[in-house]
Amino acid sequence: MPRCWRSRQRHRVSSPLYSRHGDSRGTQEQLAVLTRLAFADLLKDRGAPVSLILDDPLVYSDDARLDAMTTLLGEASGRMQVILFTCRERAFRHLEGNRITL
Repeated sequence: MPRCWRSRQRHRVSSPLYSRHGDSRGTQEQLAVLTRLAFADLLKDRGAPVSLILDDPLVYSDDARLDAMTTLLGEASGRMQVILFTCRERAFRHLEGNRITL
């Protein structure tokens, strides 16, 4: 492995914004949401539907990915119950659904 690559990887490993594999926190959280969504769809298809419950799932997402992910969540809400806890009302304001403010 080239020395410059090792040094860059070492930097990323120590950074709180990157995983040891170099994925940003935004990418990590998006993959986590997609994984949960896939499992929920799998369970639904097997006759055991579940609610998708997410707690501030897209805190580190940039605007473009946030838009894409909220579109996916909106589509998912047509197939299953999606419960989203967030302190970022503006980020999800365009999604339809019942809102409870605490």
